[in-house]
Amino acid sequence: MADDSTDDPNDAEDSPDAGDSPDVENSPAAEDPDGAAESDEAAASALVDTVFGAISSDRRRYALYYLRNRGKTDVETLATVVAGWTSTLGDPTAVVTPDDRERVRIALHHTHLPRLEREGFVRYDRETGTVELADVPELLDTVLARSLDQRRRGVGPRATDDSDWNDSRTDDAP
Repeated sequence: MADDSTDDPNDAEDSPDAGDSPDVENSPAAEDPDGAAESDEAAASALVDTVFGAISSDRRRYALYYLRNRGKTDVETLATVVAGWTSTLGDPTAVVTPDDRERVRIALHHTHLPRLEREGFVRYDRETGTVELADVPELLDTVLARSLDQRRRGVGPRATDDSDWNDSRTDDAP
C-alpha cells in the first residue's frame, strides 16, 4: 500500500502542531485592513450583550440602581431594598415579609451578585457580605440612568412611585 503522506514542513494538516497557533498570513485581519474595525465591532456587540444580559433581571437591575447611588453596601441591606422595590411592583401598598426578603437575599447571594461580579460590574466579598459597584462601562451607566428615569416618569408597564428613593445624593439615584 502506498503512503500518501508527505514530509513537506509547509503541509499544515500533517504537522503535529496544526491548529495550535494562528495562521497570521491567512487571517482575515492580515487580508483585510478593516480587521481591527471588525474586532472593535465584535467587542462592542459583546459588551451590549453583556450589559443587557446583566440588567435583564429586575433584581440585578435594582441592585445596580442602588449601588450606582450608594456605591457600597452589605448584602442584607441590598436584599431589603431590592425586596421592597420588587414586591411593590403593581401594588405600592404591598408589604415585604421576612420570607420575601430572605428569598431575595439568597437569590442575590447565589445568582445575581456572582453574575454581576463575573461581568465585572460589582465587587462582592462573600466573607464580609459587602458589595460595591465596580468601574462600570459607560454603556451600562447610561442604560441604568435612562431606565431609572423612565421608571420614575411612569414609562413602561412596571412603573411605580419611587419617592422613598429620592433622598439620594444625585438626581439619577433611585
